[in-house]
Parts: sequence; C-alpha cells; structure tokens
Amino acid sequence: MWSLIGRHPLAFMISLIVHGCFALLMILGFDYRHYTPEVEEHVADVIHATAVTEAQVAEEMVKLQQSEQQKSKKAEAKLKKLEREARQLKKSRDAERKRLKKIQDEQKLARKKVTEEQKKQAKLKQASDKAKKKVEALRKKQQKLKKQVAKEDKARKSSQQALKREKEKLALLKKQRKQEKLKQKQLAVERKKAEHAKAKAEKERIKAESERQQAEEARLQAMAQRELEAQMVEEEKQRWRGERERLKQRLKREYVVAIRQKVTRKWRRSASVREGWSCSIHIVQNDRGQVDSVRTRYCDGDAAFRESVERAVYGSSPLPMPGDRELFDREIEFTFRPPKS
Repeated sequence: MWSLIGRHPLAFMISLIVHGCFALLMILGFDYRHYTPEVEEHVADVIHATAVTEAQVAEEMVKLQQSEQQKSKKAEAKLKKLEREARQLKKSRDAERKRLKKIQDEQKLARKKVTEEQKKQAKLKQASDKAKKKVEALRKKQQKLKKQVAKEDKARKSSQQALKREKEKLALLKKQRKQEKLKQKQLAVERKKAEHAKAKAEKERIKAESERQQAEEARLQAMAQRELEAQMVEEEKQRWRGERERLKQRLKREYVVAIRQKVTRKWRRSASVREGWSCSIHIVQNDRGQVDSVRTRYCDGDAAFRESVERAVYGSSPLPMPGDRELFDREIEFTFRPPKS
C-alpha cells in the first residue's frame, strides 16, 4: 500500500480531503437542539424529516464518491501524462547529449586534421624554401662562373695583344738588324760577292725556315690554348645544365607528389574497394590550379572506384602550385593508389 501511495501522492491527498468533507457533512447532518414535550405529538413529522435528510446524505455521499473517483482518475491520468512527458524529456536529453558528444568528437577530429594539414604544409614550404635556396646558389655560382670566364677572356685578349706587340717589336728589331747586316754585307759585297752569294742564300733560307717554324709553333700553341679554354667552359656549362635539370626533375616530382597527396586526402573509401587497385589519372588544369577535366586511363577497379577517384580530383581543386612557376604544367599525370585501411 505504501508503494502505491508513493507512486500516486496527489490522488492520496485528494482522497483524504474528500473523506474529510464527507465526515464533516455527516456530523453537520445531525440535529443537536433540545425539543419540548410536544415532540411526541409530532413524532411522525420528525421521523419523516430525518429519513429525508439521510437520503440526501447518502445521495451526497454517492456524488462525493463519484467526484472523488473522477478526480482520482483525472489525477492518475495527469500523473501518467507527466510521467510520459518526463520519459520523453529524458529521451530528448539523452539524444541531445549524444548529439553534442558526436559534434565534440567531430570537432576534435577536424582540429586534428587541420593540425596535420598545417604540419604538412609547413614541411612542403620548408622543402620549397630549400629548393629555392639551391636554385639561388646555382644562379650565383653561374654568375660567378660567367665573371670568371669573362675575366679569363679579358686576360687572354690582353696577353694576345701583349704577345702581338712583342712580336712587332721583335720583327722591327730583326728588320733593323737585317738592315745593319745588309749594310755591312754591302760594304764587303764587292770583295766577297762571289764566294758569299751561295752562303747568303742558304743563311736566308735557314732564317726564313726558323721564323716560319717559330710562327707556326706560336700559332699552334695559341690555338691549343683557346681550344682548351673553350672545352673547360663548355664542360662547366654542361655540368651546370645537368645539375639544374636534375633539380628541376626532383622539384617536378615533389610538385606531382603534393597533388597526389591532396587527392588522396579528398578521396573517400567505399566498401567495394580492394587492396592493390590503382588508377592512372590525367588532369588538365588552368593557370590558377582549377581542375578543367579529369580522365582515368588504366584502372584496376570498378566504375564506382573510378568515379570516386575523379570526385576526389575535382574536390582537390584548386590544386597545389609549385614553388617555381617554371615547373607549372597544365597537364598532370600520376598513378593513384588507395591508402592502406
């Protein structure tokens, strides 16, 4: 009984109030006044009045009981309604707590992804800055090499000019000596013309041959020096071009890797994807990195897999741009492989 009262305290209180009112009406229904001896003469009337009063009381009791039952039913109905509303409110609160917890978990995951993306961008920026520094160092080295080559050319020209002036002085000196010898020979020509004619001719021939050999040796040495210098310059240029080409190839690979990584992040795995699937992707983009078209060439997976890859490419627009604008290419090709789950 006490458990029933605990579940329905309002109905219990209403019942107590109704019973109290009923008891009060019973008490007020009796007549406590003292009658005179004339009571005996009017016994029938008194008895009749008393009977009518008890009937009224009984009727009132029935009405009170009915009213009490109706009120009790209404109270129970209201109590049940309140209990249903309380249960519904509890379910709503539980659902709201679950929804809030899901939102908080999604926010944590989003913040974690943003942090990871910022770290990746920082690494890419560091790699780009490092590549820019290498390119700048190569450019400075090339300028230094050009200056060195120009300096060597200037020194070589200066040396050639000095050599030319020295040859001219030597030729003039030889000419002066020759003229002096001719004068001396002319003084003795009459005496030794016959016997020195042959010797003079031989001597001039030997001298001419010697001069010719010296000139040829000087010409060959100068030619060899120029060829050696030209070969050294060309080898240095080829080496520099090779280093620059290797650097461009490496930066181009890093640029394509950055695009593939962004597409991989945008890709969503479906239940039909199998390990080992891959797709060869051909992308056409505009100058701002916006994707114009996507085409899958060789693909191991099904149509759903190809469509998911294409959606990931379009979802990655705009694509990452290279640090060096010279490395930008409107058409990009790479092989997409799903990350291991």
